[in-house]
Amino acid sequence: MPWLFYEQTTQEVLFATGINRGVALSGGNSMLNLTLTTYALNGTYLGQQDVTTQLQLCPGDVRDLTRYQRIGSNYILNCRLDLMSIALSYPEPTFYELWLSDPTATDGSARASGPSLYPVPVIISNYRKSDGTTPNKFLADSPSLQLDTTYSGLGNIVPHRRFFLYDNIGGRKVPDPAKTSSTTQTQLQDMTVVRWASYMELRIQLRKDDPSTSIDESQKIYPPYLLIRYQQQVGSTISLSIPKLGASDESMRLPMVSFRATYCMDLSNFWYITMILFILLVIFMVISCGFKAFVHKQSLGIYPMQSEILFMDCCGTLADFFFWGLIVMCGYWFIFFKLQGVVKVLLPLDNPNSAFAAVFSICLVAKFAQVCMLIRHQSKVDIFFMDWEKPKEGKLRQVAKLQPSPTTNEEGQDVSVWRTIMIANEWAEMQSQRHTDIDFTLMFVLLFLVGLDYLYLSTPQPDVVDLSPGPTNAVLRFFVIAMWYFTVVVIQMVYRKFTYHFMDDPLDMFVDLCQLANISVFVLDGPIHGFYLHGRSVHPHADVNMHQLLANHKAETEGNLPFRGLTEQGDERLRGNTDLYFEMYLTESVRTGFDEKFPRDVIGVNARPVGRGPPLVGGRDAPNNAAASAADSALDVRAKAYNAVNEYLQKEVIEPIQARGDTDIRLPSWYHRLFGVPPPLVGQSTVFLRDNQQRFSHVLFYGIELELVILDLLMLAAWDLASGDAFVAALITYIISHGLCVLRERMGKENIARKTLIDPRFLI
Repeated sequence: MPWLFYEQTTQEVLFATGINRGVALSGGNSMLNLTLTTYALNGTYLGQQDVTTQLQLCPGDVRDLTRYQRIGSNYILNCRLDLMSIALSYPEPTFYELWLSDPTATDGSARASGPSLYPVPVIISNYRKSDGTTPNKFLADSPSLQLDTTYSGLGNIVPHRRFFLYDNIGGRKVPDPAKTSSTTQTQLQDMTVVRWASYMELRIQLRKDDPSTSIDESQKIYPPYLLIRYQQQVGSTISLSIPKLGASDESMRLPMVSFRATYCMDLSNFWYITMILFILLVIFMVISCGFKAFVHKQSLGIYPMQSEILFMDCCGTLADFFFWGLIVMCGYWFIFFKLQGVVKVLLPLDNPNSAFAAVFSICLVAKFAQVCMLIRHQSKVDIFFMDWEKPKEGKLRQVAKLQPSPTTNEEGQDVSVWRTIMIANEWAEMQSQRHTDIDFTLMFVLLFLVGLDYLYLSTPQPDVVDLSPGPTNAVLRFFVIAMWYFTVVVIQMVYRKFTYHFMDDPLDMFVDLCQLANISVFVLDGPIHGFYLHGRSVHPHADVNMHQLLANHKAETEGNLPFRGLTEQGDERLRGNTDLYFEMYLTESVRTGFDEKFPRDVIGVNARPVGRGPPLVGGRDAPNNAAASAADSALDVRAKAYNAVNEYLQKEVIEPIQARGDTDIRLPSWYHRLFGVPPPLVGQSTVFLRDNQQRFSHVLFYGIELELVILDLLMLAAWDLASGDAFVAALITYIISHGLCVLRERMGKENIARKTLIDPRFLI
């Protein structure tokens, strides 16, 4: 009688320790040597074969089809099988028994009496017992389920010995002798059903090491088992013609078949340690959120906490902790799997891993929410451009004699507003600029991943130099994308750091332009917290002709003028500290005075969408007399309010600080530099901290570069994992990244128009 079923329990079959051979990544034990014994339908023994491509119904290169026999090399091959060929052209089916070659004795030496074969059990997932039950069905429902000795349903599994790849005989009718002719259609009608193995998976699992023995059992394997799912189709339903690619009835003639080889190990210890680390990560994340809330509350003084800022900080903290946790976890799999010298680490069965997918999804949503809220917060800051220019003696504007303006003083002397408009446009342009270029980043990431085939570093093969094309692992794929993405970003940041230090820093250049224009920038990103960029010129006037401009700079070069800066101290006294950038902590009275001077009721008066508007005067679109009078009145109020705010900030905020000097102008403490903790007694006195770290860039895209880089990377990885195409992922990431820049620029210009009282039509 043929050997069809096992008499032992399933646990004794699947977790036996009778295989003595070890596993390795090189040498004789690096190959999984399998043998087939074949039998005809009548049970006749046909012989013995070494396994190469016999287990696969898909055609292909024999070198590729046998890759799965190298230890640790996971393998997936999908193709479409022509049922017409099986029914009419394939030979009679053959029964197989699969064996593993184990030429090693118990002590590790070679067996003295030739090779030894160990039987490989077969589990048919849709096997049906005589009572109608399907004990193996749960394996088909959960293909990523890893069996172990603690699994409760292990005893219900029914393993077999023999299997077949296809059956074109068992469902054939007895031929009718009266029929003298036979066509393809009649042959298919005579075929009741045709059966084939639609899914086959060879699973090999490493054993657990027993610390009580001197032998390393983790270098040995349990008996491999072959998981098979059969499918059948009525012969008369097989299409006579080959359907079009993607047609709805394609599977009726060309069904999909799959062959897999999976190497796995018990990961219970890994997941136990991972759970402990995850709990610690969450604890530190909660502590970080609480500390940020404390710092935020300290910087507000008597003002209430802002729920939007708290939620934004929590989202950012959650995303950052989860992101770097993902990098560490995926880096562990990549380093210890791809770079291992002996078989110690194998990948999880599910792809993508459920834990990875959950954490990645939360991280992506939280980071996107944080960046959106950062853009909204940056686009709501209070900002004002302070003009220090004084009227020139004896210079009168002729137009002021004809039509007095709120910008003229009582003597009719006037100051040009074009310098303020220039600085406002420079600030508006700088709002959405970044240290890195997303176009450059995506281009070179695609070059590395696709052009140089480094994307195939993520194939589940324990060989870092193997770049053979094949299905990739999601965890490894994310790490490979992140690795090359950060490589390109770091190269750009190093280059930027070099050019900023030895050539031009855009933030320094902007403040230099402010000095040239005699304009200071006053920014409040909180009730009493903000930044001050000192742009007061050391020259008597900034609105001069070319000759006077060159003369002014010559005088400054020769040292005939005071030093630039709020305290007018030289580099020797400043000792590397800035005298141009300051972080401000104001008092409640200063904030109240600013709010009283700031014309909240006229914000947006006569404001149009940013861009080119209708003619300001004349033309067919010019307003009628009544509307013109109302508009003129509103413009007068707006201009007077601009002068009032400008004078208040100069007289009540900056000049008193400048007069008190080092009393209120301090160096930031170490804990402020690291954590942003405000100085003591916030809100009781106005304090300026020298902003040596250019923290004012946090109201620009420059200051949130890391958040934008992480978001771009998460977007690229998410769309890559979803589409499986790096080009599609790069295109979508490009659109989203540039869309956020456009949104920031648009909202920023609208905010400048509202808060600086500059007509939006002057912002280009």
